Parts: sequence; structure tokens; C-alpha cells
Amino acid sequence: MASFDKFVPPLYLALSEPSSWSSKDAQSYCDWLIGSIDEKTTFLIDFFEIKINFQSIDKTSAIEALLVLGEEIEGNRDSGIFYNDSDLTNEGFSLAAHVGLLISRLLFIFRDDLRWEIVKKPKSHISYNLPVISGFGVLSLDPINGAISELYGVFEDGQPSDIWADFFKEWLKKKASRSSK
Repeated sequence: MASFDKFVPPLYLALSEPSSWSSKDAQSYCDWLIGSIDEKTTFLIDFFEIKINFQSIDKTSAIEALLVLGEEIEGNRDSGIFYNDSDLTNEGFSLAAHVGLLISRLLFIFRDDLRWEIVKKPKSHISYNLPVISGFGVLSLDPINGAISELYGVFEDGQPSDIWADFFKEWLKKKASRSSK
């Protein structure tokens, strides 16, 4: 199997924790992340040879593609590439980031009421200074941390391969916030 694409933000951001970033740094990371979505998601679907046409995709096709992706990931559970010694490898964290961005891309295709925003309060928030998707009422989605959590579930707890399709469907159906209706 070919090596998996690294998920590395600009070096000056990668060398420090998001909690120590300035507002300008947080915006730079957000801009970098949003700007890398097409590249990272295209790499992911090519890596696992999943057929997706983003220009003409419907919800059923999106769910089917995520089911195939889940099977591919589950098939690599014991490969040591993405997970070993009870932890995600660098490639595993990168895989989770790519999957989170794919789910984000699909959500934005089907929900025009969503938007990216940077978590600024409270400083104790797990996603402080990171971009999240808002438009789900009081909830927001950190697609990368969410995908990391789910990937641990796949590798440690034997979550079923349909977890990515379920993750997408669950967030797709969440109610829009009052201000975005």
C-alpha cells in the first residue's frame, strides 16, 4: 500500500498548540484547512479507490461512498499503518483528518446553511482556536477531532464500518439554528 498523505499545517502553526495561537494564527489555520479540503478529500478517495463525483453527487451516493470508505478503513484495522500499540499512528491521525474533511465537504454540498467559524470561547474548549462547522443550532462540529474520536472507536472498540455513513447522516439531519433558517 502506498504511503498515506500527511496532514501538516504550515510549520509555524504546527510547532505550537492551538491554545497558544493568536486570533491571526487561528484564522490562518482556518484558511489553510478550508483551502486544503479539495486536495485532501481527493487524495483520500483516490487512495482507497472510491468513486465520488462531487459535482453530481446525491445523498444516497454520498452514503454509499462513506460505507465503502468504512469497509476500506476497517480492512486496514490490523495493518499497523493507521493504528498500532494501542494508538493511532501519524498516518492514522492524518486519515482521520482526511475523513473529517470529506464528511465536511459532503455536508456543505447538502446543507447551504452551514458555515465555518473559529471557536474563541471558552479557552478550555477542546476546539479552542480551531475551525468548526456551525449551523446545527447550539451544536457545532469539529470534523477533525470528531473523526479522530470515531477512528479510535473503529480501531480500539471494533466500531462497525458504517460509522462514517452514520456520522454523516447524523450531522446532516441536525436542526439548523434559528438565525440560519
